Amino acid sequence: VLNLEVMDGSRHWKIVGCSAYTGEGLLDGFDWLVQDIASRIYVLD
Repeated sequence: VLNLEVMDGSRHWKIVGCSAYTGEGLLDGFDWLVQDIASRIYVLD
């Protein structure tokens, strides 16, 4: 449905199971998102 296997590799993505009702797994998804963005931010000293 999402055709993830044909993406060109320029996008970072991960599927994380979570529950909108209980919030289970939500922090895992946000942790991955923050780490992924942080790994691509360049800071000039």
